[in-house]
Amino acid sequence: MTVIDRLTALLAGATPTDLADLDAEIARLAAMRPWLVAALASKAPAPSEEPPPGKVPAVGQPPAPPHQPKAGKRVVRTGPSAPRPGDPNAAGFAKTRRLAVARLLADRGPLRGREIAAALRIPSGSITGTLTHPWFTRTGPALRDPFQLTAAGRLALAEAGPATGPPAAIS
Repeated sequence: MTVIDRLTALLAGATPTDLADLDAEIARLAAMRPWLVAALASKAPAPSEEPPPGKVPAVGQPPAPPHQPKAGKRVVRTGPSAPRPGDPNAAGFAKTRRLAVARLLADRGPLRGREIAAALRIPSGSITGTLTHPWFTRTGPALRDPFQLTAAGRLALAEAGPATGPPAAIS
């Protein structure tokens, strides 16, 4: 008896109990679908016995592990622990510093890292991350060579417009 014949027989004089049997048959067929697709794809002969209801034969890769959402959400800081102006972790701080360095190099020409840090009154060690941006490049291959503004830096400086405050202190 084929699957179509079974379904037709179940629907012929269906009662609520028969509909429950129909749901069970549909679930069994749905569980067999991956196995049938794999068997048809490989053109392998069908096995002599069907898998038991609710069981899907292992074909291909194992199922992916269930998704586990993050345990907590981001905490919003308020009061004294809130971000302050000039806070290195605040959004936009890095761009503000890059623009200040770009304006300085546009005004004075190529400068060494420590000269840039001294002019902007920021620690020499913290300027290194800013100077690795594509807006800046060394004038030569040596580590002692000064930094200059690239074409991308000049373009970004032109798009940013004139400085609104004193160029000196960024802390």
